[in-house]
Amino acid sequence: MARTRRRKKKSPSLNNTRSWNGDTSKDKMELPDKHPYGTRPLDLPPKHPDDRISTDVQQTAETIRSIARRIREESVRMRETVKIIRQTGAVDELVDAFRDASLATRDTAKEINDTARALRDRGAITETAAAIDETTRVAQETAEIVRNTARDIGEAAPTTAETVRKTARRLRRPSG
Repeated sequence: MARTRRRKKKSPSLNNTRSWNGDTSKDKMELPDKHPYGTRPLDLPPKHPDDRISTDVQQTAETIRSIARRIREESVRMRETVKIIRQTGAVDELVDAFRDASLATRDTAKEINDTARALRDRGAITETAAAIDETTRVAQETAEIVRNTARDIGEAAPTTAETVRKTARRLRRPSG
């Protein structure tokens, strides 16, 4: 099996380079007057520093300036609003309302806790649970009795029906 070896491409010699316009030069690379894709803005000195910046970048910068201005305006408006709210006493009323609500909630939770503890200490919870268990047991026994009674009625029904028929026949016959 013969191996084929790939040849490395030789890098161009710095002594023999091509310029932008295709000419070869051995001492230095000469740049043409025009870039292949248009003018080279970096080769020409700018008239003004902003001339180098594209219109997209300028629009972005203007948008940022506008946002900063709006932030400053809204900050002033917010400061004035907070000042007015503080002066009217609305904040104090709101804080008092929250305090009253939290105290009422605490008192209610404490009452519920005390009541539950008293019920537990009296044994009312245990008694209630026992009563529920007993009620469940009695209800199950009652259901079993009703099932048995219904089954007994079903078994006795044919005999009872026959007895009723015989009695009805005797009553129809004239006594004689």
